[in-house]
Amino acid sequence: MLLLQFLFRHILHTRRPTIRRANASNISGSGGTMKSFVSFVATLFAIMLCLLLIGTMINMRLSIIANHDTSWLADLVRVKEQSQTNHYYNSSVTKELPSTSRRLYHAFWCGHNGFADIMAECLFNDAQSIQRFTENHLGNNHSQHDVMVASFEGRCFAHTPRGTNIPTLFQGRVLYVSGEPADNMYPLDVRDHIYSLTHNADDGKRNIRSYFGTMYTSCGLPPATSSSIFSTLTNNNVTLKVQNTGERFLIYTHSRCVPYREEAFASLSQIGRGPAYRGGRCKGSNMSVMVSINKTLTSTTTNNSKILLDEEIRSKTSKGWRQNHLLFNRYRFALVMENTKQDGYITEKIVNAFLAGCVPIYYGSLEIFDIFNPNAFIYYDIEHPQVALERVAYLEKNETAYLDVLRNEPILKNGNQTIRDFFSYSDDLGHGHLKRRIRQMMGML
Repeated sequence: MLLLQFLFRHILHTRRPTIRRANASNISGSGGTMKSFVSFVATLFAIMLCLLLIGTMINMRLSIIANHDTSWLADLVRVKEQSQTNHYYNSSVTKELPSTSRRLYHAFWCGHNGFADIMAECLFNDAQSIQRFTENHLGNNHSQHDVMVASFEGRCFAHTPRGTNIPTLFQGRVLYVSGEPADNMYPLDVRDHIYSLTHNADDGKRNIRSYFGTMYTSCGLPPATSSSIFSTLTNNNVTLKVQNTGERFLIYTHSRCVPYREEAFASLSQIGRGPAYRGGRCKGSNMSVMVSINKTLTSTTTNNSKILLDEEIRSKTSKGWRQNHLLFNRYRFALVMENTKQDGYITEKIVNAFLAGCVPIYYGSLEIFDIFNPNAFIYYDIEHPQVALERVAYLEKNETAYLDVLRNEPILKNGNQTIRDFFSYSDDLGHGHLKRRIRQMMGML
């Protein structure tokens, strides 16, 4: 623009004196006229040349932009076509894509079927595909942008011990998940892009403390069941709490016969208004010892030291472990004690009792009181069992008090805040708070 302004000023400056001199003295000869004409033509040619250069520059700029966008779209289409046919894409294509398209990735899982897979679907539901990691995926069939959810429990390949060499076999990010209290099977410093959700301390960099029970409730329940319980939990509406027939006293379904669980079941079986039922291999133990502990209770309760087998348990469990809450839907109480008391270790057992509409009798980490309303369940302290036994005996004797606990006590300690802090592994729970934390830890945000 500055060049054009200069040229126009030059034309005016050249023409005006010539015209004035011609009109005033009329002595402009052919030489002067020719000189003015040459000057005018030269100026016009300069203007045309300038416009041509400007047009060429604009055209080159548009061409560069168009070629860049076309290349980007072509790469993107190529990635999508390859993922649709092979269910994975080559890392060399991904590296050529601009940063805005690197959100294209694939999710894999290996290990415990029914846990690793549901966590992959829950946390990485925007992946191009979610599939089990097998021998067929070794080599270049995955990229550094892909993710894997690997369970500490279970194996990736049938011929290798429980997830052996996953860090070296997989090029992308690995997220270990665990539902058991054992220490990490693999050190997290093996490689930069290995993370975990375990009972271990929350550092926000490599591990986020996660409870199996809350992960299971958020991601593992059937859709209809999940919708039902979270409409109850989120709204904190006690009128929506599940209620069952309550026709039987107590159910105990464990098959790992931990001594303190056996003793607790033996004691509880003597204080109900009917027999206690078992649904697993464990039957209760040390009855004579437990009778002496319960002497103070026999005067206020009907003593039925009966333990019966629930014959229907096998048919109900055939639907899969995620349907275990169906085992409790005829009982007033469910004995749901953890196999160990350890910080960070809370399983699905207490959730299943709430889902079935009975009052849980629980033992395990004291962190349970950060999640669930203490008045909605009974904590069975194995060091001081008398408190829990007396509470159960009182509720068995006073139906009104029992129904008040069952119907009027909220399940969660702090309603929506609890949902956000402990259950938000999916986008529709607590605005996906924990899901975002996990993905941020993994460098995916």
